[in-house]
Amino acid sequence: MDCRLTDSAGCADDAHERFLADFWRKGLIVGIGAAELRDNFADALNRVAYQGERIVLERRGKGVVGLVSMEDLALLERLEDEFDVAEARQALAEKGANIPFDEVKTELGLQGLGIGVNKPKTTAKKRPPKAKA
Repeated sequence: MDCRLTDSAGCADDAHERFLADFWRKGLIVGIGAAELRDNFADALNRVAYQGERIVLERRGKGVVGLVSMEDLALLERLEDEFDVAEARQALAEKGANIPFDEVKTELGLQGLGIGVNKPKTTAKKRPPKAKA
């Protein structure tokens, strides 16, 4: 597979961008066009799964989708969960009056959409046992 490295110059102002730029330089993230990916899909999957590469699918020179290993995906999900927990703790620690959920739904125009409604669980009806003949 003849992938080209995408230039990351000029995007290293922020820590996240510097982190990504470092991966580009090391060749761990590879930019590839849609046609090239289509023609070499199995090879691309193997490179992601077994060599730990990250592949960015590009359209008109701009990244639109990333292929990452399941290990990387699990890491991203764990980081997202940790971020959500930190934000929730921060929100719980804030002083001030709590706003009832129904009031928030009304303010956001979400009433009547079934959001936040606990639906009763349905249980399957048991069939009566078959009579022995």
